[in-house]
Amino acid sequence: MSLRQANLAMLALTMSLFVAALSNLVVLTAMPRIAGELGASQAAYSWIVTASMLTITITMPIWGRISDLFDKKRLMQGSVAGYVLFSMCAGLSHSAWLIVACRAGIGVCAAGIIILIQTISVEILPPRERAKWVGYRSLIMAVATLGAPTLGGLLTDNLGWRSCFFIGVPVAVVSIALVQRLLRLERPVWKAVRIDYEGAALLSLGITAVMLWVTVTGPAQGWFAPISLALLAVSLALLAAAAYVEHRAVMPILPVDLLLRRDVLMCVLAGIGTGVAFFGSAVFLAQYLQLGRGLTPTQAGLMAIPEAGATVVTSLLVSRYIARSGRYRLPLVAGALLISGGYAVMALIGSTTSLVQIAAGVAMIGAGLGIVSENLVLVVQTLVARDLAGTAGAAVAFFRTLGGVFCVAFMGVVLSHQVDASVREAGFPPLAGKVPELARLAPALRHAIEQGYVSGSALVYLACTLPTLLILACMLLLPERTLDEH
Repeated sequence: MSLRQANLAMLALTMSLFVAALSNLVVLTAMPRIAGELGASQAAYSWIVTASMLTITITMPIWGRISDLFDKKRLMQGSVAGYVLFSMCAGLSHSAWLIVACRAGIGVCAAGIIILIQTISVEILPPRERAKWVGYRSLIMAVATLGAPTLGGLLTDNLGWRSCFFIGVPVAVVSIALVQRLLRLERPVWKAVRIDYEGAALLSLGITAVMLWVTVTGPAQGWFAPISLALLAVSLALLAAAAYVEHRAVMPILPVDLLLRRDVLMCVLAGIGTGVAFFGSAVFLAQYLQLGRGLTPTQAGLMAIPEAGATVVTSLLVSRYIARSGRYRLPLVAGALLISGGYAVMALIGSTTSLVQIAAGVAMIGAGLGIVSENLVLVVQTLVARDLAGTAGAAVAFFRTLGGVFCVAFMGVVLSHQVDASVREAGFPPLAGKVPELARLAPALRHAIEQGYVSGSALVYLACTLPTLLILACMLLLPERTLDEH
């Protein structure tokens, strides 16, 4: 493919990513309404978000492997189609846990979209041209991020939350057609590669067991109850077995030798921090604004604009700088400082905090994520041999999503406990993890719940500040190398 053809193909591929982002983020604004109407618990609320994140996490390394074996173009089209089908199924659901199951399927397809865009870009573009596309992708993603929460609020207020699951269908059809028309890849030559199913299975089961301990058995049965301790022991045993299998596997799903390289390890650890930063901001801001401050879904969606706008600006500027100079360390350090500063600002929120201050905090977070998040994948793929680019990029994406999964799970528990404490202090029985419909409650109970969500959200942002400092430490330790032009 010529450079012009490759750029057109990348535009079509990025539209596929747009479908995934739009569908996912539209739903986040509607989450409090979904949970209230379906009578979902806080655990179900967290699982609606984390089910897709969990399956994204589990399947990313597998997608990284199979993208080297099969037709990437067909895999991409199939991933987008599957994403839409699962979204439509979720929109027709009448059970919170059925939505959780659909979101798990959505995550599998979303992981394919994310990884295939990365591996296809390595095949058709040189490193510095890929750096430009970090900015372009961020621009298109920011359109989704900017529009999705507001659109989700409008749809929820006027057409109901179910319409949020169907909004990506027209874009998906166009995206599949454009990929068919524009993308030209050589047919892959079959390689005698053995996919590490044992490692993938053990890793999947171990992560799932930990998630169940954090969101279900721990809060419901007590953290030190026999069933909780048994589940924790099982999860640790599964993860230890996964580590052993990965160390001995001929072609592991997560190569230990690769992860122990200092430069790759710094990118992977920073990826964990960016996962916490992104999902912590996106998920808990909506609950703070709607359940703590009484804003409508539409108003809460509008508060996502500063973060998305800052992401666009910094991503475009920094991607151009990296493409021109080939140097990346200084911008990444600056981005890490912005993320930590933004979370420090958000840790100070209260029931009367100015929306301008909140906008400034989320804008700092967005600006930092625009610099760091996607460029980590670009950097790690240039640090390894070309035939390991898919695996290295998938490893960073894997740990980034893993950080987000555990952030939402753990912080959801923290927030729920804080709300229950506020309700008990007001003389009411605890909510036991239920996400309330505030409009139906007595004023005194409603005020107690709102105070709980305000103080709980501040505590969540304060706790998330620590993982964001991990990003800064890793960027300071990351060695600098100049990217190639060809």
